[in-house]
Amino acid sequence: MAVYCANNDYCISGTGFPSYDDVYTQAGIYNLKDYFVGSVNGYYLFYSNSGYWCLSDTLDSSPCFLQGKYPYDGICPDLTFAYVSASVCPTPTPT
Repeated sequence: MAVYCANNDYCISGTGFPSYDDVYTQAGIYNLKDYFVGSVNGYYLFYSNSGYWCLSDTLDSSPCFLQGKYPYDGICPDLTFAYVSASVCPTPTPT
């Protein structure tokens, strides 16, 4: 039975790697949990076979660019609190 996260969009930001920072939108089910795809970079955010959340350029590839706590069995993405928020990323304001 699949377990669904309540949020369809996640903002990953402040990683120090601008190519990873993006809005990730729910795109399907993998390993019985939602997986998410970056709207610009096309990277995958998914629950890996190894028991943690992973950000990678292919679904369940190794190694992960970023990964979450291990072991972690939560239903929603977890990389670190500094990186993941359950929302669309705010639009930057010009200085």
